[in-house]
Parts: sequence; structure tokens; C-alpha cells
Amino acid sequence: MKPILMLILSLFLLSPIARAQTDAAPANPLDPLTPLLGSWVVPPEHVEARPELAGRIMHHYARSVGPHAYRIREGLEAGKDSDAEFEGLIYWDPATERIEFVGVAGPGPGEGRFFRGEYRVHEDGRIERVYDVFYRTLADMPGEEHGGSRRRYREIYTVEGSRLHSTLDWWWDGGWKPFGPGEYELVRGEEP
Repeated sequence: MKPILMLILSLFLLSPIARAQTDAAPANPLDPLTPLLGSWVVPPEHVEARPELAGRIMHHYARSVGPHAYRIREGLEAGKDSDAEFEGLIYWDPATERIEFVGVAGPGPGEGRFFRGEYRVHEDGRIERVYDVFYRTLADMPGEEHGGSRRRYREIYTVEGSRLHSTLDWWWDGGWKPFGPGEYELVRGEEP
């Protein structure tokens, strides 16, 4: 009887401490990524120059597994013909204290590529994503002059109202260099 009484007494005595620790818990570490939630499409002014981009969803962020993880899909296209897609999970890793993500590409030309990286939120509101892409087959890998079986990329997002501005760089020759278009802009679109 005495051990049970001690257990009950301990619970009553420790419950205010447990409540205080819960109240002092930090906010959800993914909250700074909230501006990215939703679908981002090619702006109408760019569709006029490139009609094949009409209706294309470039990025889609959604909550997954409650507030503690986000799902990301990229490179989606309206209609039955689809470009290479990327799907991943963004989550807070308490061990590293970083917002990390993993993902895989497919179907399409990039199928099987594995992505791993992290998101960093800057004080000015910019959201930076740094990640490595690992290639699955020898034929798919860029040559050693392009980094071999792995490439490192960085994107910096700035959300202003319904517009998303992004810069895209890759790690090359000891520093960040513009990759592909270098930068692009998207606007909020409808959910897929």
C-alpha cells in the first residue's frame, strides 16, 4: 500500500512541474515555414511566353502527420503527362536541432534520385534550403567534373504576399554559383 501511496503523492507533487515544463516548451520549429504552405504555380505573365507551363504546379507544401512534419511535392504538371516529380518530408530533428528533409524523384528522367538536406530560416524572413542530390545509376550520374554521384544545391525563398521569389545555386569549384535559370518567381495557385 505504501508504494502506491507514494506513487499517487509523487504524481500530485510533480504535476505542477510537468505543466510548467509543457507551458515553457518552444513553439513548433516548423512554424517559420508556414508562408510556404500551399501550391505555387508559374505566374500568368510567364505562361504567355511558355504556354506549356500553364497550370503547372512547381511547389506544393502541406501539413503531414499533424503539425510536426510537412509534405513537399515539386515539379508537378496539370494533366496526364507529368515531368519528373519530387516528393519529400520536412521535419524537425531534435537530435540535430535542424529542420531537415528527405525526398525522392520519380517518375521521369530523374526517377530514383535521392534528396537530403535542411531548411534554415533567416531573421529577415528568407527561407534557405540546402540539399544534396544522390544519383541512383551510373548512367544518371554527372561526370566527376560535375561533382560525381552527388550534387549540392541551395535555394533561397522569399515570400511576399502571393508571390514566391527563389534563387537557385549549386556548389561548384569551391563556391555557390547560379544554376539553371538562377532565379525564378512563382505565385499562389489552387490546391492540387
